[in-house]
This record gives sequence, C-alpha cells and structure tokens, in this order.
Amino acid sequence: MAVKRNEKFADGVDKIAEVYPEMKQEILQGKSDFSKGEVMSLASEPPEVITAAVEEKKAPHVSHNSGNNEWYTPPEYIEKARLIMGSIDCDPASSEIANRTVKAGTYYTATDDGLTKEWKGNVWMNPPYSQPLIQQFCEKLITEIDNGNIKQACVLVNNATETNWFQNMAICADAIWFIKGRVKFLDIRGFPGGAPLQGQCILYFGPEVARFMELCPGLVCRCTYE
Repeated sequence: MAVKRNEKFADGVDKIAEVYPEMKQEILQGKSDFSKGEVMSLASEPPEVITAAVEEKKAPHVSHNSGNNEWYTPPEYIEKARLIMGSIDCDPASSEIANRTVKAGTYYTATDDGLTKEWKGNVWMNPPYSQPLIQQFCEKLITEIDNGNIKQACVLVNNATETNWFQNMAICADAIWFIKGRVKFLDIRGFPGGAPLQGQCILYFGPEVARFMELCPGLVCRCTYE
C-alpha cells in the first residue's frame, strides 16, 4: 500500500534544508527537535524566520534564566501597555520580528545596541534576561528617566526581588503589577514556549498610576520608598 506524501511537511523540510542542509536527514529520521507540526508551520516562512527557529531550538528558554534572549512577549501584555501609556514610542531591546507586534516608533535590535542609543517618549521594554545585559538595560532605563528623556515606561521582567537590578528599578517605579501565574513567552512562530521557572511582573514609571492599576488585574502595588 502506497504511503501518501504529506506535501506541507515535505515543503517545510525543503525550506529548512535550504538554510540548514545538514538538518534534512535529521528531520526525516526523527532525530531533530522539531515536531512534525513545527516543520509544517515553517513551510511558508522566509529564511530569517527559519534561522531564528533553528537557533531557538539550539538554546534553552530565556525564562529559565538561561541567557537565550530571543523569545517574544504575548501581545496582550503589549496592548495593555499601549492602552496605559497611549503609545509605544521606543523599544530598546527588540528585533524586526518583535516589532511587528510592539509597533514602536523607534526600536533597537541587538545589532543596533540599544544601550548606546537615546531612549525617548513612552518606552516598552522586555530586556534580555541574561547577565550582564539585564542589569545594563535596567540601569540605562533609570538613567534615561533621570535625564528626562522617558515620559512613561512599562518594563516586563522576572519578579527577581532578590537582585540589585530589580531593587534599583522598583525604587524608581510608580507601580508594579505582579502577574498571576507565569508568562508563557512565544517562539518565532507565535507558539507558547515552556513554563518559566519564576513569575513575572510589569513595572510602571509615569503619571498614569490609576489607569495602570485599573487595567492590570490582580496584585498591583503602588510604590513608595522611604
């Protein structure tokens, strides 16, 4: 009895092999980390998406504190930030793919090196979670606020209250939303990744504290520091 060829799967294998020829036999022999559905989902994607997908498989998840920084924020959190601030003018730790959702007026990729740029207006930031980058991005945010360049900011990070970088941001923040459960960051194709090791929060900097507290469900703390 003849086995029916799965055209979508075959197309996905061929597209991956165009970028990574050595992976064709791995996939066909079931030795790769890609599921059949993931291979099929890549059939119509451009080479840069395939590259990111393969590199993602080679590295562990950012929310496991591993140092892999190419995971993406679910859109509901970004839209909430947009509603609170009115716009997203700058995303200093982004990529071309991430900005399709964030839609920041200005965004900086790893190649651009946002740490060397000026951040202005309303800022959304989901910084790299590896050290020393997370500390550097958080310190830069505080500096830009102190310099008067940032009007408002929403920052999504692990609720790592034991760290210096978190404490330094929390001291400057106006409110913090401790998200119930754990954010499931998305892979290059928009699929949820594995569950993070710890919970996340969004720190808000700006005058719209009442709006922030209204739009963020659950535990939201107004920050005071003495």
